[in-house]
Amino acid sequence: MKNNRISQLPATQDWSLYHLRNLDLSHNLLKHESLQYYTRQNSTSKRWFRRQEDDELTIALTEIEFPQCVCSSLISLNLSNNPIMDIPWSIFEMKQLQVLKLDGLPNLERLPKELGKLNNLHRLSLDGTNISYPPEVKELSDGVQSTSKINVIKQVLWNKLYDCRTSRVMKLIIIGPEKSGKTHLVTRLTDSAWPMEDKGVNIQNWCLAFTKKQRVGSPGEIQFTVWDLKGGSSYATVNQCMLTHRAMYILVWDLRNGKEEISKLQQWILNIKSQCRGLKSRIIIAGTHLDKIRGRHRRKVKNHIGFYSQQLIGDKFPELRENMIDVDGEETGFESIVNLKRLLFCTASNIKYRSRFNALEQPFAGRQIPGAHMILMDRINDKAKIHQENSTPPIMTEEELITIIGTIPSHRIETPREIDEAVQYLQDCGRVLCVTDHTYRLTRLYFLDPSWLCDALMDAMHVKNSSYEQELPEGIVATERLKAIGKQHGFSEDTVEDYLQLLARFEIAFPHSEGR
Repeated sequence: MKNNRISQLPATQDWSLYHLRNLDLSHNLLKHESLQYYTRQNSTSKRWFRRQEDDELTIALTEIEFPQCVCSSLISLNLSNNPIMDIPWSIFEMKQLQVLKLDGLPNLERLPKELGKLNNLHRLSLDGTNISYPPEVKELSDGVQSTSKINVIKQVLWNKLYDCRTSRVMKLIIIGPEKSGKTHLVTRLTDSAWPMEDKGVNIQNWCLAFTKKQRVGSPGEIQFTVWDLKGGSSYATVNQCMLTHRAMYILVWDLRNGKEEISKLQQWILNIKSQCRGLKSRIIIAGTHLDKIRGRHRRKVKNHIGFYSQQLIGDKFPELRENMIDVDGEETGFESIVNLKRLLFCTASNIKYRSRFNALEQPFAGRQIPGAHMILMDRINDKAKIHQENSTPPIMTEEELITIIGTIPSHRIETPREIDEAVQYLQDCGRVLCVTDHTYRLTRLYFLDPSWLCDALMDAMHVKNSSYEQELPEGIVATERLKAIGKQHGFSEDTVEDYLQLLARFEIAFPHSEGR
């Protein structure tokens, strides 16, 4: 359809091309200019004017409008060499569009941020345009539009569309056997008093910062949400639900226990990897209590342990060879703590991240996140405080989450995918725990206090049948008994079935027969 002096397209209701893939409308007379409807304050007079760079509300006097049937199928569109002043808004609904040619449009001065919605776009031609907004795109609009240039343009537009901000928050999980020195290590690491409450999970915020003088590669700061998981064989099963993807792990073990303890570390590593889908280079193995080994045996034990740790762990998990460190628990062992901090900072800084909001691969600790996600995190924190003050169960349903999202102005969190992305950010920051497993029908239940969930699961592990249920075989528990425990902790009639599915998901209690 090029070179046909076309000045107007048919009305949208007249189109019946449901499988159109490529459309070439270049070298025609098509016009399009977006205008804003403006009402002067304290006046009934109204006028139209050219949309400015920072205008949010736009009504287009459209001469180019594509129908939904075309928007849903088109993969290539050529509008080159037309007297077009603005990009038609219907183009932003072309979710399958891969190629967009806008060459030879000297009146085109701006790229709308909504163009960033086109996730599949990998070729964009802008030769012969006069793009001046956004300013970051001006220099990129000249010459050949390579994939890297297009990704940068998409990233700039995404950042403006979703009001993206830099986030340096990530989750740090301290895990390991009982009495291996986890809590003492965290106290030394964070240089602060650590809560000594007898909880399954202790949580605290910690900011780790390095400067250029400290030689860590990329200086800056990372804000960790530290989860200190309680050790012991009884907690090993429950701790599985606390392990999440995109988190840093410090696996702590007691050097005094020697080779036997090293062999147990393999199971901890496998547990982390199984829950986190093949996580790599995010686990640090820290050996403690080296200062408790006195005299001439200290160096001998250290060399002996180092040999076996490399043999049993380094060979099977080569990505962890550089992530093993010994820590001195005494005050004189300050250097070893600094080395651990440096290793933690460098490991976290090297984690790369790419999502729908990140056309370019970026450091995870410094990723661009929609501003609405950060506002949502603040609202969730406020809700968690209310639950704590009122001593109510810290459970949030999907309906409650959607209600909170609705209170955020211009949130752009509407589709199930967008909701999942927002929840994933909350999980990555350690603010919410969401156990999702469609096999066990676990989809939309969010826990605001992991220690509360830990206690609820632990009570099920130690449950005993009541007097009238003593005739049940050993290891068999009445379903109603488990439901009673769930309700005691605050699960409602609507969510108590999710409690039973959680028990099954983490192999605490499986359905045996009807009512058992």
